[in-house]
Amino acid sequence: MSLLSFPKLLDNTAQFVGDAVSATVGTPYGQFIRGVGGSKDRVYGTEIFKENEIDVLKDLAKEQVKQGSFQINYKDIGADITSKLSYNMKLPDKMSAKDAIATTLGTSSLRRDGDRLIIVDEYDFQKPEEEPKETSLYGMAHQVGEVLNPPGQGPSIRADLGSWKELGLDEKQFSRVPTLESYEKSIGKEDKPESWEGVAQWLSKSLDEII
Repeated sequence: MSLLSFPKLLDNTAQFVGDAVSATVGTPYGQFIRGVGGSKDRVYGTEIFKENEIDVLKDLAKEQVKQGSFQINYKDIGADITSKLSYNMKLPDKMSAKDAIATTLGTSSLRRDGDRLIIVDEYDFQKPEEEPKETSLYGMAHQVGEVLNPPGQGPSIRADLGSWKELGLDEKQFSRVPTLESYEKSIGKEDKPESWEGVAQWLSKSLDEII
């Protein structure tokens, strides 16, 4: 097998394993495997969430739009787990829908695309200003994400929540939501380097030089 085919194999494996983990253990765990182990060019939608999580997202999004806010942050979600977030945090055995959303998205934005309301986010990880003194399994996973998915270099999430009519929104309220196009322009949408692909290309080149 060519080393250059390794990233595709890794991406396919990450999606398969991530789907299985998401279904059996929980959404944040599965998305971490898909988002960090897979291709950085992927765009994920509502398929990464469970039905009850999508229902919560719709309710949150509707409330934010009605209030004239186009962002959903930890406070808006109101998840119990957010009060415990730290590099030394122990993840609970069972997560509520709000806990799952908070640990999958963190802070996300709302945008409109035609008559559809979209939750948008970039699946990347910010480094803390100070190195953590103690680190749990959650903290170590976050540090892996910081290396493989630094800001601007992770896959995207574009979850379509439905049309403004389906969501029971007023057309005037919906028209105030910024467009998806404006969001894409604001983040630049530059080519995202593939962490694993770069390693594979380097190894392939090195082997060619040796041979």
